[in-house]
Amino acid sequence: MDVSPFAPLYNAFSFYWFRVETAKQIQAARSLLQAYPNELSAQLESAVADVLDKRPELAWPVFRSIHGRNVNSAIVEAWTRAMAGDREEALRLIRPYEEKYPNVDVALQGLALTYGWLNDEPGALKWLERSADAREWQVLNVAVNPAFRKMEDTPGFHRLKKRMRLE
Repeated sequence: MDVSPFAPLYNAFSFYWFRVETAKQIQAARSLLQAYPNELSAQLESAVADVLDKRPELAWPVFRSIHGRNVNSAIVEAWTRAMAGDREEALRLIRPYEEKYPNVDVALQGLALTYGWLNDEPGALKWLERSADAREWQVLNVAVNPAFRKMEDTPGFHRLKKRMRLE
């Protein structure tokens, strides 16, 4: 198995993300970008960090520069826009993928994240269930992802976690 040399920094970013340690997450993203400035994942993580650091105006040009290089960048931008409160732009970015379902070429978890950050529980649950049905590995973080924090105690979320054997 070929492991990326930046895996430890990416793992640190994810660890802090799931623990909602924003300052450490931003620091890990900056370290990742400094160590690997041409790595697409590092650029995406840095753009997310800019939004977390309350500087979204720095993130949007990064996403524009990445468009076309990787299909997942549009999904990351969508949930990042949702995280920043830009509902219309977030929905505009994911709409083409929703329309292509089930022949979508991105992780369905990204669609769920967008709805989660928009506090749209029905939308988030719909895409989480589809992600689980597709057996996407990304759905495994459902119990710890901050995008779904506000719906953790709802009946629908409990049913999903029980179905996934996370409860």
